[in-house]
Amino acid sequence: DDLRFVADKGFIISSESDDYNHLYYYDLNGKLINQVTKGNWDVTQFCGFDEKTETLYYASTENGQMNRDVYSIKLNGSGKKRLSKRDGTSNFEFTTGFKYYISEYSNANTPKEYELCSIDGKSVKMLEDNAELREKMKGYELSPKTFFKFTTGENVQLNGWMIRPPHFDSTKKYPVYMYAYGGPGSNECANAWDGIDYLWHQLLAQEGYIVVCVDGRGT
Repeated sequence: DDLRFVADKGFIISSESDDYNHLYYYDLNGKLINQVTKGNWDVTQFCGFDEKTETLYYASTENGQMNRDVYSIKLNGSGKKRLSKRDGTSNFEFTTGFKYYISEYSNANTPKEYELCSIDGKSVKMLEDNAELREKMKGYELSPKTFFKFTTGENVQLNGWMIRPPHFDSTKKYPVYMYAYGGPGSNECANAWDGIDYLWHQLLAQEGYIVVCVDGRGT
């Protein structure tokens, strides 16, 4: 899915050959020219390639597995730049010609925002800020979703999140609702808006449950 041809010179493709998913540049005979992205993190989406400027755009977990940031980088692997401005989950859809992009942003406690920006990152127009929804949410006693790390008995560190009941009292005992989905690549502990599930878990918290989720290995 990440295959992109570079005119008649070669092609860009993703690979996990160094144990992480990264982008590589090959000539048309299949000989490696250079590894474009490197590091102990994964490229999660190849967003596009601007042939005029020889610039790649991609999303990755470089800012932690729970976040998704968008970066730009030159074809030779130089000049890497983080384009997303806030921690959370960002996704950019670029226009033909790479003059503009639509930014989609959210975090664990903030509904999605859609903004039209020029390629230099300047805002052109806020398309949808979900201000009406955010204002409506103020009328409910919502508890923030918070993140934590959990270490197993085999010394493996996993990501987790928790929603506590309103007016939580650490001296009291509460029932726990454990939310889990163990599918490969599912990544439930993401710093992103979770919509219906978020509100369902808030209702459980208001009924006196601590709601907890921990990502299993491989997710």
